[in-house]
Amino acid sequence: MIFGGSTMKKFLVSVVMIFVMLCGFIACNDNGDPKRYLFDSNNPKITSDMKSGKDIEIVDFAQISDVHIADVDNPLRFSNLKMLADADPTKFPTLGTVLGLIPAANRAVAPYTEDILYSTIDSINASNSTDILDFVMDSGDNSDTSLKQEYQRAVDILDDNFNMRWYMTIGNHDVEYMGSFNTDGLISAIVEDNAQDINWDELTSLQSNIDILKISTFHEFAVKMQINGHGNYSFDPKPFVHCIVLHTTEIDCPEVPVENFALGVMTRAQHQWLLNEIDKNKNKFCLIFAHHPIGTFFPTTEYNKYVASGKEIEDSLKARKNVIAWVCGNDHKNRILAKNTSSGWGFWEITTSALADYPSEWRKLTIRDSGKGIGVIQTKTTRHADIFVNGKNLLDIQRDESINPSAAKGEQGDRDVQLFFKISPDVAKYIKTK
Repeated sequence: MIFGGSTMKKFLVSVVMIFVMLCGFIACNDNGDPKRYLFDSNNPKITSDMKSGKDIEIVDFAQISDVHIADVDNPLRFSNLKMLADADPTKFPTLGTVLGLIPAANRAVAPYTEDILYSTIDSINASNSTDILDFVMDSGDNSDTSLKQEYQRAVDILDDNFNMRWYMTIGNHDVEYMGSFNTDGLISAIVEDNAQDINWDELTSLQSNIDILKISTFHEFAVKMQINGHGNYSFDPKPFVHCIVLHTTEIDCPEVPVENFALGVMTRAQHQWLLNEIDKNKNKFCLIFAHHPIGTFFPTTEYNKYVASGKEIEDSLKARKNVIAWVCGNDHKNRILAKNTSSGWGFWEITTSALADYPSEWRKLTIRDSGKGIGVIQTKTTRHADIFVNGKNLLDIQRDESINPSAAKGEQGDRDVQLFFKISPDVAKYIKTK
């Protein structure tokens, strides 16, 4: 094809314009990662008191979640109880009736969850050897059935293999049978069958988990979980950041049914403790760690006497300029949501996929202050080394079991992404003076 001078010029201009438009659409940067903002990036409305003048790294950490260690041979496992009831329905009438109402929840990868945890720890340790991490946060559901043996095994593996400080939240599977049923509800009904061969004391509770954690390297924070009540604690891994860890499966509170079916619950006392922690640390970036995303909290009327609603929790956090992220698991998928206000303040809700399910990844999070009134959270998802079972990659087994593999993996903006936020004047002032 032959172009005249004018036609060629128009063609070249069109190519350049298309290229510019495409780069804007995918939000290109030097790393090839997309950029997302809590504020209008064209008009961020940065004031001088938001600028620390220091381009520094605030904190760098790894997150894992939902490994679901399974003691597959334990008679308390759902599948084993079901076989017991099916074998002699006249001897265990209540057992058979109750279990018949519950769908099966077994994974083909259940026997290999310890291998997955070992491999993930190796992957994080390798990353730490070349790019030092400040800590690792385990976002809960370390036990699958809610058995003490499962939970103890997870803690032992973490304790013996991580070459850095690790922390933990409590998940619903860590304190509720199969992650959904209170020992005072479903299990009580089963116990009425007088199944003498089953040791019901093997089931976990918040207190039994704390007791296990007290004999690990985590012991000082396990003590704090008990002193503070409700399984909450906090820590400062670096000078300019305050980490707040919540137990969001509070099952002993009024106005919530005995079985809250894996939903998050935060009591009024917990919510007030959270806000006090944030307000006492106005000069630091506050990171909140919990097992549940805010959207999965138990539905309740707002501002009732006992339980904080998800909306109330979210609104109270958006009103505090030093809260920058809520980091969680539970949903078994990678997802990042902007929880922002019309004025561009707010925080990022960062949910990381389960190790037990596809895509079985851990997340690295690096937080920086640009010194110009804007901060960024860089997130990077990584899969552990391949594990093969009878010649088949465990990842393929997990993918086959996944209801929606693409949703579990997440979009580009849920995985390797730069998340921008505005710097609180109180935090900027503190950084500036140090």
